[in-house]
Amino acid sequence: MGNMRHNGGGQESPVLLSRVPGVDVRRLKLSSSEGFVFSQIQETVTFGQLASLSDLPLEVLNPIVQRLISMGALSMSGKVRSIPPPVGPGTTPSSPARGNADGQHPVEKRKKEISQFYLFMEGKNYYELLGVSPTASRADIRQAYFVLSKKFHPDSAFTLDLGDAKSRMEIIFRTITRAYEVLSNKEKRAEYDEYIREELDLLEFQERLAEAQEIAEEAARQTNQGPRTGELALVETELGRIRPPKIRPRPLRMRMRPLGIPADVREKLRGQWSRERAGRALLNLLKSGKREPVESESRRLLEYIDMAEKAIARENHLEAVTVLKVALGNIPDNDVLKKMYESESRALSSSMARRYTKQGKYELRAGEPARALEHLRQAVELDRRNPEVLQLAARAVLESGGWPQEAIDWAKEALAISERAEIYAVLGDACIMMGQLQEANESYLKAAKLDPDNKDYKRKLKELKKRLKG
Repeated sequence: MGNMRHNGGGQESPVLLSRVPGVDVRRLKLSSSEGFVFSQIQETVTFGQLASLSDLPLEVLNPIVQRLISMGALSMSGKVRSIPPPVGPGTTPSSPARGNADGQHPVEKRKKEISQFYLFMEGKNYYELLGVSPTASRADIRQAYFVLSKKFHPDSAFTLDLGDAKSRMEIIFRTITRAYEVLSNKEKRAEYDEYIREELDLLEFQERLAEAQEIAEEAARQTNQGPRTGELALVETELGRIRPPKIRPRPLRMRMRPLGIPADVREKLRGQWSRERAGRALLNLLKSGKREPVESESRRLLEYIDMAEKAIARENHLEAVTVLKVALGNIPDNDVLKKMYESESRALSSSMARRYTKQGKYELRAGEPARALEHLRQAVELDRRNPEVLQLAARAVLESGGWPQEAIDWAKEALAISERAEIYAVLGDACIMMGQLQEANESYLKAAKLDPDNKDYKRKLKELKKRLKG
């Protein structure tokens, strides 16, 4: 195939490029540069338009397009021209860069741009990465991505010796491409928005948890109750073990319309006002600094139980636990309060474990196993009775490059609760990473027995058989 050049004003028809309908590019195993060029072709374009969109030199773009055509990813129509592209005055395609008008060497300038954007990415959500608002249209998102992809695609600086900045540039390009892929897809974008809202809710929960701890501690001080042991050690149960995830949340800055507040927002506001009223009531109960007579204590007991039951009816486990924890600080020997507190502590732990697990699942699908592991560790600490949580945490350990023995321990713990094929598969992968091939083979045999139609399990068993023979 001859070199393809964009129409330089001649009479021949320009080369037209378009995607082949129905092609599954995931099976083609495209390189990063091929994937980048392919992503620029959303509809039929001329070769010249593609050169402009990708901002790649023609000598780089030509072989990439030819490979995409030979692989069946692109189709081409129109006449092919073989004349070389025009060259600007005083330079050639291979001539070295000599500096910019501002006097800064182009290599140093590019390194600075890469380093600045690499640092900028820390803690940013996909909207912030692309520089668009959460309400941006698909066209705005596409335009923002094209601007950044032209600037940070690794092939855009192939003539420059960037050193370590080259690897950072590749990370930047992968990240902004992932952001574009998510935000330009309606379903993926909705799922991502829900993920960010959940992160915000978790952050709010941590603040409320800190307030709850302060209220309970103040109650203990007010009633001269110090640290307890024995039966009263339940004050240090699940509530005290819930910690914020060791990650930096990615807030989604959404603006509420001043008029026409949606129903779900109104409900959230009602819940906030209800919590504020409950908080004021709690503070009123804490005003007295000394233990009251028995008849007054009975009255306060009923007040505490009433407040806790109202919180339970609203499924606000944190508020219920806080009320009951304060109550136990004032009335430590009441069996009714103890049972209610234990029950609500378990409910709160299970609720939070589900939320952490949900976030971890999304992050695993998004290719962020390290972030997923932080959330899933929290879920494991809160609910070790859930085999799915243990299995996901073990998978996150392996995908994030963690210690395989930790994954083995979690997988075995999960299998003691429920024998599932996917758990045996995780255990098998962890054993492989530890060099325990016989154990891995046994795990995959059990996985294949539970799920005989799974082709991945059969393939793994064949690979293990060869390695064991060798």
